[in-house]
Amino acid sequence: MQPSSSLCRTQERYHLDQAAKSVLPNLREQATGAAAAWAREAEAAERRDKRRAAAAGPAEGRIALPVPASDTMPENENPDRSFAHA
Repeated sequence: MQPSSSLCRTQERYHLDQAAKSVLPNLREQATGAAAAWAREAEAAERRDKRRAAAAGPAEGRIALPVPASDTMPENENPDRSFAHA
């Protein structure tokens, strides 16, 4: 599963806040590094979203295909059941 850009940005802000609150230099360094990693992941997620949107194209030009009705057979019904007596 790939994280969304909003999740990544939230995590980035969290780690930046942790870095700002920390009095220990090593914790501040770790939190800053984590924030930078989340920022890179957010940028990658935004690029993925743009590619998906470009590949989908405008919604107006697409044709909706008909979905076959499943009224004839319930989901849990075995299609070969009628041939069991043969």
